[in-house]
Amino acid sequence: MNRAFLSALFLASVVLVTFGVNGSYLGIVGILLSTLGVFTSKNLLTLVLSFLNFSVSVAFDYYLRVWMHGYEFYDEGGIGVVYLCVISTLLYLYILSLDWYFYAGVSPEYKVHVEVPDIKYVASAYMYYPLLIMVIWCSFFVYANAGSMFSISFDLKELKKFSFLEYFSVIIFFLLRSNVSIQKRNVALALCFVLVAVILLASYRMVSIIFLMSIALAVFSGLRVNRVWVILAWVVFYIWLAAISYIRGDGLSIDFYKILGYKEYGYLDNTFTGVIETALIYSSIYENNTYVIRLFEFIGVLLPVPGSFIPDFMVYYNDLSDKYIGRIPGGGLLAGFVIYFDYLLVPFVLLYAYIAYRKMSIGMDAIWSVAMAFVFFVSVSRWWLYGPYVLFRFLGVFLVFLLLDSLLRRISNVSFKT
Repeated sequence: MNRAFLSALFLASVVLVTFGVNGSYLGIVGILLSTLGVFTSKNLLTLVLSFLNFSVSVAFDYYLRVWMHGYEFYDEGGIGVVYLCVISTLLYLYILSLDWYFYAGVSPEYKVHVEVPDIKYVASAYMYYPLLIMVIWCSFFVYANAGSMFSISFDLKELKKFSFLEYFSVIIFFLLRSNVSIQKRNVALALCFVLVAVILLASYRMVSIIFLMSIALAVFSGLRVNRVWVILAWVVFYIWLAAISYIRGDGLSIDFYKILGYKEYGYLDNTFTGVIETALIYSSIYENNTYVIRLFEFIGVLLPVPGSFIPDFMVYYNDLSDKYIGRIPGGGLLAGFVIYFDYLLVPFVLLYAYIAYRKMSIGMDAIWSVAMAFVFFVSVSRWWLYGPYVLFRFLGVFLVFLLLDSLLRRISNVSFKT
């Protein structure tokens, strides 16, 4: 039997035993598992997910051991934090075990390196200039219209106004994979980094992570990166993102504890505590929604089209905005969504992850495997922390560009023959 499977089974048993004996220590178990993932993962995706889960586990530990009822909006009408932590930790452990399983027996070099998944796909050169213009346009548009991290006028309404931004990751990928000269690709790469900088200035932190992951997959495909450098880069990036949050909120009032997410009187309040609280809120909403409502919303999650094409009654986060004004539609793949969709989402996500890791470990050349792995890789911060919909809706957007690329290839071949 595979050693990775036995290891995962043992660790899952540790989680469940801790849950049964004293659930208040589950956050610490999650922290230890995430640390293990940081130093044993072989895929860059798993390493990034380990960083995210480490922060989520710290937030869980805060709610479980320090302040059991520290959440501000949750009415405790759904599941408890302990159960939420169990499912979240087991989901993370499943992803980690996939990394161990599919990269078992590979080069010893992986002890100090992680790999950017290898993609063989090359897009048509005809994609280059239109997509380059779109990236330039997006940079100017966001700069001119979005709020700034140097201003306290940031409004959550902008999240809906600029929801199309995350799909620009597909544009970045096809632009950087276009079959053009190195000089043109370098120009495109420089402009993509300009877009990332503008996105950060506009305080769209999660979108910036998606864009950076897209750049990594498109430009550094197959590259093995020193693990230490990735860890240091993430620490710097985390500090920078935390600084953006506080610069945006109350000027330049930043200290060490605020960078870690602690506010007055030792109160922990950051993105990760917010995600947990939102997942709890969804579990409370679940208690009041009928099965028919949840079923239609489940279908809405799986539809591979942008949210603007889906009727409101099929969009799950409308329930959140109706009941909790101003709350961000987060919750991620945490138990909030496992419970919310009557566990129907679990088989889809587990199968999706299995296929994506299998293809990433052997190199991707088939179109469908490129699409699935791309979505799973670049949007990890979104589907893990905010919502599962991106796993399926990104596929629809990616498919449109694949069809467009195929059409351009046919046109270019016809033009060449004539």
